[in-house]
Amino acid sequence: IPGRLDSRATAASSSGEGYSCSIPAKVAIYSDTAGIDRFFVVWREFRNFASSILKADIQMEIIRTVRGLHKAVADARSKNRSIGLVPTMGALHAGHMSLVGRSMKENGFTVVSVFVNPTQFNNPDDLRTYPRTEEADCRLLEAAGVDVAFIPTVEEMYPEPDTRVFDLGPVAQVMEGAMRPGHFNGVA
Repeated sequence: IPGRLDSRATAASSSGEGYSCSIPAKVAIYSDTAGIDRFFVVWREFRNFASSILKADIQMEIIRTVRGLHKAVADARSKNRSIGLVPTMGALHAGHMSLVGRSMKENGFTVVSVFVNPTQFNNPDDLRTYPRTEEADCRLLEAAGVDVAFIPTVEEMYPEPDTRVFDLGPVAQVMEGAMRPGHFNGVA
């Protein structure tokens, strides 16, 4: 079933190649853009209608701890909702939002992570100057109807130094891998 995977999730890059990663939940990770504009129009209309009936805003939850995320995902699963994950490093743009729209279209519960992962940067200046636009990102995600924005701190994600090293094969030696040694190890 599209958008529902067991303990492994596969994401397709814009070039059509697949990447796999272990995710301890039934999730789908998205990376293409078909029909998203119409979806957002319909979703906004639904949110406005639901809000007027319920006399309450439908609000996105911002979660900053792994424990809090586990609880939210467990609650969604208990309601038989499929879960979509859109991993980002923030500074969201139309490409990210198209993935969010696809996740929302194919799942009953969408989580967007916003985490600038320091292990992906081999140049400290790149990490220091990477744009951090949490407030603007949250406005975009909430307007789109995302259920949860997972925005952890570095200390939450890495309570101890991460010294793992992964054998990523040839991808670590070409293009981005050749220009940014260690980048894909941080992604993994």
